[in-house]
Amino acid sequence: MSFVEFEQSIESPALKAVAAHWNSVRGASLMPSWSDIRPSAIAKQLPIIWCYVYEPDQDEFIGRLGGEAINRIFGRNIKGAKLSELGAIIDRDRLVERFKRVMREPALVSGFSSMFSRSDQYGVGERIIMPLGADRQASDAVFGATDYHERGNVPSDLRKLHTREYWFALTD
Repeated sequence: MSFVEFEQSIESPALKAVAAHWNSVRGASLMPSWSDIRPSAIAKQLPIIWCYVYEPDQDEFIGRLGGEAINRIFGRNIKGAKLSELGAIIDRDRLVERFKRVMREPALVSGFSSMFSRSDQYGVGERIIMPLGADRQASDAVFGATDYHERGNVPSDLRKLHTREYWFALTD
């Protein structure tokens, strides 16, 4: 897989910047580690960035980082929170499935869809998900960003919203 293909699938300039940073800090490795990420290099994008660490003993994703825009979706800071505690306004099962696939393959994913919905508003936007690994070879976390726009009154046909999702394997 060429990282260029992944980058070309992304429309949001902010997400392109996050993806480019992930790629630059991984160097010749399959993926970067958490310690490779340099917040100062992606300072403008920090509000839309998030990270979850996978805890296999609990089969649970735990928030490691949530930017201001991400925390606003949930109405709380996601750092230290289990994804299962945050799942009321998102399609948690589908998100967990994506996270696990990104880690297992490992792969990169970009997509556009409904991001969350509450009784009074919903969010539509683009998301990228990339693996992180302490040893830079096997994934133990997911790192991503969500560039969304909030909308008012949730339409009854929200599930019919045009969605797209592109997957890119990091290995052959």
